[in-house]
Amino acid sequence: LLNDDLGASLHLVQSKVRRHEAFIGQYTTHQARLNELRETVKEIVQLGNTTDKAEEQRMRKVEEAWKEIGVLSETRMTKLKERLNHFLDLEQKSAEFASKAEKLYVWLEGVSDILADPIVVNSSTAVQEMLQSLEGIKKQQQERLPLYDETDAVHSGLVENGITDLSHVSEYTMKQVTAKWKAVAGRTEARKRELNMEMIKQSHNERLRQDWAKKAAEFVEWIETQKSEVTNAEGELEDKLRIVQAKYNDRETGTSKLNLLEELNQLLVDAHITDLTTHTEHTMQTVIVQHDQLSAMLKNKMRLLESQIASKKMTELTPEQLQEFKVTFAHFDCDGDNKLSIIEFKAGCQGLGIDLTNGELAQVVDDEGFVQFESFIQFMVHKTQIRDTFDEVLTSFQQLAGSKDYMTDDDIRNTFKGHTLDYLIQNIKLTPDGRDYSGFASSMFER
Repeated sequence: LLNDDLGASLHLVQSKVRRHEAFIGQYTTHQARLNELRETVKEIVQLGNTTDKAEEQRMRKVEEAWKEIGVLSETRMTKLKERLNHFLDLEQKSAEFASKAEKLYVWLEGVSDILADPIVVNSSTAVQEMLQSLEGIKKQQQERLPLYDETDAVHSGLVENGITDLSHVSEYTMKQVTAKWKAVAGRTEARKRELNMEMIKQSHNERLRQDWAKKAAEFVEWIETQKSEVTNAEGELEDKLRIVQAKYNDRETGTSKLNLLEELNQLLVDAHITDLTTHTEHTMQTVIVQHDQLSAMLKNKMRLLESQIASKKMTELTPEQLQEFKVTFAHFDCDGDNKLSIIEFKAGCQGLGIDLTNGELAQVVDDEGFVQFESFIQFMVHKTQIRDTFDEVLTSFQQLAGSKDYMTDDDIRNTFKGHTLDYLIQNIKLTPDGRDYSGFASSMFER
């Protein structure tokens, strides 16, 4: 009963309490024996041994010793209960720490996963939503600060009482909780900086989208204007043709606009911007298609107008003139495919003394590189309408003839070759003096 060892753990204290409770049971049982002993002493005294006080003195010593044992027993039980309550309180505190630590760590772990997610957005609005979510996380951590402080306080109390190992009740230590708490706080601030940088990037991307959408709309509007002006062009066929040709020759304007769009589109590609649906219905591909459609429309319109003009001119030609053009075209058409190659056309013009420019050639040659009969008629009619052409052709023949009034076959052979030579030999009338180039030139421009 005088032993100061009350137990160093809950298990040992509980064991000592059980042992002491067993002792108290024995002590209570011996109380009856003490009562019997007391009655025996009384009987001895009553039997006449009143002069002998020895039994009474011995009885008093027994009762005093018994009373002392009872006091010591109560004292030890009180101490044991206090010790037991102390360890029970520490056990409760340990469970409390385990509960609080788990609640905190699970939340911190979930938030850590969120903060570790990659930032994948395509708009400023999405970044703003992520910033608002981040502010929510900061607020939640601030709201959990009292819980963190309580957990730390409980843990400190346990440590002060020598409880350092809580692995039997908790999966997490205070050191782990503290490290995760600080990591979340630091990651939150880093995440905010990252999102602010992303906001700058997305604001720049937004300006790129807006700029591209604006330029695309302006370009498409320009294309529609070109189409409308061609479609609604007024005046004679020749006037309409000049309008279409002017627009076709001004392709650099459209190409310049298209190049600008391609440069802007490359900026979008470099910035990994693929979705423009919130800003425009146009894409680089659709814009290119519309530009190509405009070019095709202008080409087709020019061919149509040229054909119409050629048909009109053909109706103004005399049968003799039309037949002459047919014969000339057939003669130029060496392979008989009813169309002239560039080589055939150039050679024929040279044989007629026509100085052909690159611009004139481009106007009569189609996309496949041939001169069709209608374009040939139009070209020839245009040439025969120029007043100075006859004089120019006649002068050319005079120079070839060495200022003679006639040409010899050698004069012709010295200048022309191939089918052009054959054509001139066959069509320039032979006189006693030589070839009548003056009559040939007159027949070319005769109305």
